[in-house]
Amino acid sequence: MAGRRKGEQPVTKHVVDWTAGHPVAHSMKTGSRWFNAWIAQTSTPYERLAKRTRISAERIREIELGASFSRAELEALANAWWITPEGLIASMPDPSIVID
Repeated sequence: MAGRRKGEQPVTKHVVDWTAGHPVAHSMKTGSRWFNAWIAQTSTPYERLAKRTRISAERIREIELGASFSRAELEALANAWWITPEGLIASMPDPSIVID
Protein backbone atom coordinates (compact mmCIF):
# COMPACT_ATOMS: atom_id res chain seq x y z
CA MET A 1 0.00 0.00 0.00
CA ALA A 2 1.49 3.31 -1.10
CA GLY A 3 1.05 6.58 0.68
CA ARG A 4 2.12 8.39 3.79
CA ARG A 5 2.30 6.91 7.23
CA LYS A 6 -0.11 8.11 9.87
CA GLY A 7 0.65 11.70 10.84
CA GLU A 8 3.32 12.13 8.18
CA GLN A 9 3.14 15.40 6.27
CA PRO A 10 3.78 15.60 2.54
CA VAL A 11 7.10 17.10 1.48
CA THR A 12 6.50 20.49 -0.09
CA LYS A 13 8.29 20.78 -3.43
CA HIS A 14 8.72 23.81 -5.61
CA VAL A 15 10.32 24.44 -8.98
CA VAL A 16 13.84 25.81 -8.67
CA ASP A 17 16.31 27.53 -10.96
CA TRP A 18 19.70 26.08 -11.88
CA THR A 19 22.65 27.36 -9.88
CA ALA A 20 26.26 26.31 -9.46
CA GLY A 21 25.28 25.16 -5.97
CA HIS A 22 22.54 22.79 -7.14
CA PRO A 23 23.13 19.20 -5.93
CA VAL A 24 23.13 17.95 -9.53
CA ALA A 25 25.93 20.42 -10.34
CA HIS A 26 27.98 18.90 -7.55
CA SER A 27 27.34 15.39 -8.89
CA MET A 28 28.48 16.42 -12.36
CA LYS A 29 31.61 18.09 -10.96
CA THR A 30 32.51 14.84 -9.23
CA GLY A 31 32.20 12.78 -12.41
CA SER A 32 28.54 11.88 -13.01
CA ARG A 33 27.20 12.30 -16.51
CA TRP A 34 24.45 14.89 -16.98
CA PHE A 35 21.41 12.61 -17.26
CA ASN A 36 22.68 10.13 -14.68
CA ALA A 37 23.27 12.96 -12.21
CA TRP A 38 19.63 14.02 -12.53
CA ILE A 39 18.37 10.44 -12.20
CA ALA A 40 20.48 9.80 -9.11
CA GLN A 41 19.89 13.13 -7.39
CA THR A 42 16.12 13.00 -7.85
CA SER A 43 15.82 9.27 -7.16
CA THR A 44 13.67 8.65 -10.21
CA PRO A 45 13.92 5.16 -11.69
CA TYR A 46 13.25 4.97 -15.43
CA GLU A 47 9.81 3.44 -14.94
CA ARG A 48 8.68 6.22 -12.59
CA LEU A 49 10.23 8.87 -14.83
CA ALA A 50 8.47 7.36 -17.84
CA LYS A 51 5.15 7.51 -16.01
CA ARG A 52 5.65 11.11 -14.84
CA THR A 53 6.83 12.39 -18.21
CA ARG A 54 4.84 10.13 -20.54
CA ILE A 55 8.13 9.42 -22.33
CA SER A 56 8.73 5.72 -22.89
CA ALA A 57 11.47 4.04 -20.86
CA GLU A 58 13.18 3.11 -24.11
CA ARG A 59 13.21 6.75 -25.22
CA ILE A 60 14.52 7.82 -21.81
CA ARG A 61 17.41 5.38 -22.26
CA GLU A 62 18.12 6.91 -25.69
CA ILE A 63 18.21 10.39 -24.15
CA GLU A 64 20.54 9.12 -21.44
CA LEU A 65 22.90 7.84 -24.13
CA GLY A 66 23.02 11.27 -25.78
CA ALA A 67 20.22 11.24 -28.35
CA SER A 68 18.73 14.57 -29.39
CA PHE A 69 15.34 15.29 -27.86
CA SER A 70 12.49 17.71 -28.31
CA ARG A 71 11.57 20.79 -26.35
CA ALA A 72 8.40 18.98 -25.22
CA GLU A 73 10.50 16.12 -23.82
CA LEU A 74 12.78 18.65 -22.12
CA GLU A 75 9.80 20.36 -20.50
CA ALA A 76 8.41 17.02 -19.31
CA LEU A 77 11.76 16.09 -17.75
CA ALA A 78 12.10 19.53 -16.13
CA ASN A 79 8.61 19.20 -14.68
CA ALA A 80 9.39 15.75 -13.27
CA TRP A 81 12.64 16.98 -11.72
CA TRP A 82 11.21 20.22 -10.29
CA ILE A 83 13.45 22.57 -12.25
CA THR A 84 12.69 25.22 -14.83
CA PRO A 85 13.18 24.17 -18.46
CA GLU A 86 15.75 26.95 -18.79
CA GLY A 87 17.54 25.62 -15.71
CA LEU A 88 17.59 22.11 -17.14
CA ILE A 89 19.10 23.45 -20.38
CA ALA A 90 21.69 25.41 -18.37
CA SER A 91 22.69 22.18 -16.61
CA MET A 92 23.38 20.40 -19.89
CA PRO A 93 26.94 20.07 -21.17
CA ASP A 94 25.63 20.32 -24.77
CA PRO A 95 22.32 22.21 -25.02
CA SER A 96 22.33 21.85 -28.81
CA ILE A 97 20.88 18.33 -28.47
CA VAL A 98 17.50 19.92 -27.66
CA ILE A 99 15.69 20.35 -30.95
CA ASP A 100 12.48 22.23 -31.66
